[in-house]
Amino acid sequence: MKKIFTVIIFTIFPLILTSQVTQQQVNAGSKYSITDYDTSIKVKKDGSADIVQKVTYKFTGKFHVIQYSQQMNGHADASLPRVQLFEDGNEIPLKYGNGNNSYQTFGLSGVTTDESPDQINATIRHESSDAKVTAVYKYNIVDLVTNYNDIAEINWKVISSDWDSSMKHVHIKYQLPESNISNLHSWVKVQQGFKNRVNAKSGVVDININNYSNHQSLSSRLIFPTSVTPNNQNITRKNMKSKILASETQIERKQKVLDVSYFVIIGIFALIIILLFVIIHKRINTNKYQDKYKINNLDDWFDIPEVSPSMAKIILTQNETADLPSFIGELLVQVNKNNIKISKIDNTYEIELMHIPEDDFFTFLVTKIGANNKVTTQQISDYQGVDLYYEFQKWKNRAAQGRARYIDVKNTNAKSGLANVASLSSIFAAIVLIATPFLFGKFIWISTAFAALAIVVPWIIYYIGKHKITSYTPLGEQTAAKLIAFKKMLGQIDDLGTAKVGDLVLWEKILPYAVAFEVSQNVLQQLRVDFGDSISDDSNLALYYALGAGTQVGFLGSLAGAMYPGDNAGFGNIDGLGNLGDGGFGGNGGGSSGGAY
Repeated sequence: MKKIFTVIIFTIFPLILTSQVTQQQVNAGSKYSITDYDTSIKVKKDGSADIVQKVTYKFTGKFHVIQYSQQMNGHADASLPRVQLFEDGNEIPLKYGNGNNSYQTFGLSGVTTDESPDQINATIRHESSDAKVTAVYKYNIVDLVTNYNDIAEINWKVISSDWDSSMKHVHIKYQLPESNISNLHSWVKVQQGFKNRVNAKSGVVDININNYSNHQSLSSRLIFPTSVTPNNQNITRKNMKSKILASETQIERKQKVLDVSYFVIIGIFALIIILLFVIIHKRINTNKYQDKYKINNLDDWFDIPEVSPSMAKIILTQNETADLPSFIGELLVQVNKNNIKISKIDNTYEIELMHIPEDDFFTFLVTKIGANNKVTTQQISDYQGVDLYYEFQKWKNRAAQGRARYIDVKNTNAKSGLANVASLSSIFAAIVLIATPFLFGKFIWISTAFAALAIVVPWIIYYIGKHKITSYTPLGEQTAAKLIAFKKMLGQIDDLGTAKVGDLVLWEKILPYAVAFEVSQNVLQQLRVDFGDSISDDSNLALYYALGAGTQVGFLGSLAGAMYPGDNAGFGNIDGLGNLGDGGFGGNGGGSSGGAY
């Protein structure tokens, strides 16, 4: 589960951060960013406005075309733009038409300059490479201001959401034709932080935004007395002042509630994470085995473990229950004790009960599924009763009885808790990063910083806790040290040689552990090399070798298909025996847009 969360978080997080980058890949080896977007709106007494928009590009690589578009929905009476181009501070003379250093302007439907388009467009053709280029567009909007009975209004979407590149700095300036203006108000609608300065004395409104995100629009709304634009012919005979003020006040209130809710959500989450860590830390400190005992590094360990194969596997893996390889190991232990006999008959194996075994599950197999104290793996595989699965689950739990003597449950739970808290924190951080551009755009950088902390800090705490907190009791530490060395010896048996470790009688006792540890194949092959035909003379070892040489289709495959119904394909091989383990663990429409290529 933790690994899945980690994959999810470290897949989503870089994608979200990439969306904040200020450069856009256009062609292979070419990219650009917009360093400045400057719009100057000089309002006249007749309600028209002269617009000057400057877009500064930083080109890396070769570029040929710069495109520009400004929608005029709601302000239909506009002229096509006059165009200028500067490269590294020097003006580039442009001619109207086609070819290098040329430009064309046109309306949405290709109208002429004498008509009033719904959208004005400009295309500049200029060969540029690794340069800073500024495109200047100058045009006039006749009906930018609307005069009502009691107030004059500008409601304009300056920037549309069609810009593909982010902008390092955006500046929008309104210059009204009067000074010392009373009741001058300005509102900005954009999903990120901004500065909106109103200077009534000079009749200026300045809007500034740093690190303006791509694919979002910016609308501005101004109201002022009708005496500022007395010659305006764009008149609507109704009262609008109170309605506009009420509307914007309501919007501001909703935004404040949204802003407060953002910090409340972040604060509650942070508090929950901190409290969970405090609770886990308190539980660790109240545990007498809180300090990690150092496992002695033993080079080799040849003695038979003091615990059963299934318990040895549980100690090494720290699993909560036993698994199928451990069961096979326990089955071979019963063979060694002459409680069970296993014989190969044609394409199946027969398990015969010789004496009362040490666990009821063995009895269940031969009495419930088989008959006359005998059962074949084919019968087990063909058995349709669900009680086989549940009886095996009971055995897995019984085999884990006494686990608490070796595994410190409080500490393992604490480490799991740290991993779960880190996963929860990472998921929430991803949700915040995804939701912020849509709901809390002005807090994008706060969210990015918070998400980074929410992901990194909990996983650092988990990593430290994982290595500082022991999973074992003092007895478990000692036993684990021996088992680690014992398994290491089995894994390096090609170098050591089986004859060095002991005779075949000793290896009969060792092999059940090799099966449980899933390293039996190498051991059996080395036994054949070291002892040759002597294996064939030993009935038990001959059986082990036959089992080890088999695949899932044989002995283990039959057991796996029955004890893990419907999931046999997921087990693979146990180092030759079949890997059958359970595992470890608003305003009017419009706005500008553009780009380059």
